[in-house]
Amino acid sequence: MLFVTELIAFVGVKAFRIKTIQQKFITLLISIVIAFSLYTFSGLRNLPFSIETAIYLFPFFIMGNVFSGSLQRKENVVKHAVAGGIFIVLGTLLSLTSDSVDYVSDAYGNYLMFILVATLLSGGFLLICASIPKEIKPLSYIGKNTMGILLMHKFPIMFFVSIVPVTRALIAEKPLMGAILISTVTIGLCLVANVVLKQIAPWSIGVPRKSVPVR
Repeated sequence: MLFVTELIAFVGVKAFRIKTIQQKFITLLISIVIAFSLYTFSGLRNLPFSIETAIYLFPFFIMGNVFSGSLQRKENVVKHAVAGGIFIVLGTLLSLTSDSVDYVSDAYGNYLMFILVATLLSGGFLLICASIPKEIKPLSYIGKNTMGILLMHKFPIMFFVSIVPVTRALIAEKPLMGAILISTVTIGLCLVANVVLKQIAPWSIGVPRKSVPVR
């Protein structure tokens, strides 16, 4: 699905040389209209390579492109934290009135409400993260290696949730505690895998292989 998203972005963003903020916002609106129309009126499901999921979630790719690099100003730390908290509260309250979402089965309920809630919550957490001092090394390290976590997280999560009896029981009895524990261990394992990927397949996480000098 991520590969298909990259292909759509290459055609929809790079090929048309969409660079300005105005062009990106127009592209965002168009992607939402297309996704909403397809989800509401056609109900695309189970296409090869999850093409339909890439279309339904493509607006978030464009949002990332629009806001990339806009949360780096240190003087706005307090504003980021306050705005992030407000966004999270609003997103949480709206989520209580909206349908449940499952992107695996392409179930989004009211699609426009899903976009609004997910944008508020995602934006809120991004703003909170932008307000965290970079001097906190562990969080900074995790933030710089999120591609490896994105690439590898499914394997340990499925292992703990589906195979290990102890964590399966913990998830069933105490979902929040189990989720926190499994998420923490998963991030740690993914960071270890990320170190290995940097050595053997740096291209898989977007790291260019360093050229070896010829002697």
